[in-house]
Amino acid sequence: VQARAAVGGDEIGQDAAAFGRLGGRSARQPDDGELRLLTTALSTHRGRFQRDPEAARLVITNGESKPSDRIPAPEFAAWTMVANLVLNLDETVNRN
Repeated sequence: VQARAAVGGDEIGQDAAAFGRLGGRSARQPDDGELRLLTTALSTHRGRFQRDPEAARLVITNGESKPSDRIPAPEFAAWTMVANLVLNLDETVNRN
């Protein structure tokens, strides 16, 4: 998540890369519909966390890892939620 949020740039490419990396060895590239869903999710979460920085802080401070102070909390939290979405796909959870 830190790498994704820090890079900036083409979000569709970043979403596709996240989809592939988080999916493991048998990962595939997302189709157009999945890319739209990821891009929409990122935009939605960004807006929410920009309006509510405290909610962003709660997301990124959950757990043992310390969040980067180089990435704004709303951006970090938005990418965390997108990563969570990909990690919870059936094909990520149930690798054959």
